[in-house]
Amino acid sequence: MIEVIEQNNSKTAESMQLATNFVKEFRKRLEDSKTDRLLIRLVNEHLQAFGPGKIGSNLLINRFLPKEKSILYRFDAITQTDEQKVEPD
Repeated sequence: MIEVIEQNNSKTAESMQLATNFVKEFRKRLEDSKTDRLLIRLVNEHLQAFGPGKIGSNLLINRFLPKEKSILYRFDAITQTDEQKVEPD
C-alpha cells in the first residue's frame, strides 16, 4: 500500500484516507492491547511488511532495517508532507 501512496501520479485522496484510517486504527489497537513498549517501538521503527490476511495477521519486523525505511515511518513522512502542501503559510 505504501508504494502506491508514494507514487505522485497514483496518489488519491481516497487511498490516502484509507491508509490514514488503517494506520490510526493499527496504532490504537497496538497501544490498547497492552503490548510491551519494546515491541511497540520495534513495530514503529522496523516494520517492513504485513503478511497475508488469509493466513492470519503477520508482521515482518526487521531489526536491521533503518528506521527511515519502516512502513510506518515512511507513511508518517508522506502524510506530514501532504499536510504541509495543503496548509497555507
